Amino acid sequence: MPDSSGMSVRPGRRIILINRGLANDRDSDWLWRAEIMRRIPDLLLFFLLIIWGGIAHAQEPIRVGSLYSLTGTMAISESGLRDALLMQVDLQNQRGGLLGRPLQVVSQDPASNWSMYGEKARQLIERENVAAIFGCWTSASRKEVKSVVEELGALLFYPVQYEGREQSPNIIYLGAAPSQQAAWNYFMSIDSPGNRQFISGLRSVIGDSSAVVNDPIEAQAIVFRLWVKAVQWAGTTDPEVVRKTVIGMEVTNLSGGSATLLPNHHLSKPVYIGEIRPDGQYNVMWHSAANVDGNPWFDPTSSDKAQ
Repeated sequence: MPDSSGMSVRPGRRIILINRGLANDRDSDWLWRAEIMRRIPDLLLFFLLIIWGGIAHAQEPIRVGSLYSLTGTMAISESGLRDALLMQVDLQNQRGGLLGRPLQVVSQDPASNWSMYGEKARQLIERENVAAIFGCWTSASRKEVKSVVEELGALLFYPVQYEGREQSPNIIYLGAAPSQQAAWNYFMSIDSPGNRQFISGLRSVIGDSSAVVNDPIEAQAIVFRLWVKAVQWAGTTDPEVVRKTVIGMEVTNLSGGSATLLPNHHLSKPVYIGEIRPDGQYNVMWHSAANVDGNPWFDPTSSDKAQ
């Protein structure tokens, strides 16, 4: 019998060819299924590794750097800031950490040597992979760190009053700027629930019932709250994203009021004038009716320079 091509093919031959085609299809299907079954253990392992990696990353601590001298002449001032940072990190971990991960403080001791601050900052960023650095007291130490954080795209939170005339996109300045230094931003004697709770907590951490909370410690308390809020809002600890997100954010201070981060990377916060008491604390004689903006430039009409 001729087929469609004109060739003569016996009926039985066509059936054999058709059956062979079906057999080939069945064989291919069976081989495909067998290959899938053979690869199932590999696929399961692959997906388990992905899940395990995600869980491991979720549990990996978010590291924050402490760049305060614990030895040398500046230890008497800076060690209290390190202790306050440890306390705040511990409290945040008790609340569940940040982005589902615990926080961990990595401390470097520059030993009151100004040139060491830049070197230690580089170690915190490159070796320890910290998300942010809280540190420095003197302007000399801050300037050593400034070039490092600008080069590496990191963030330094600087908590001490200073002379102004500086504004870096990679530094958040928390202490009193020149525009705020006709008065003071914090007195330990201010009676507010938040202040009492913070003082009690820090004294418990240090183990010293007479430990003093000063203006830089309050400034660091403010900025830690700002950093946590910005990270939660942004969903990342990436310094570039955080520094843009944190602008304009407001948090409570220890005095019962609030502080807001301005586009110039300085705080807007209340100021106080006090009268010293025999115990070394202050009675508040006057306070500003509203927050005073921090301005590092002596000309208050100058434009912001942080980009």
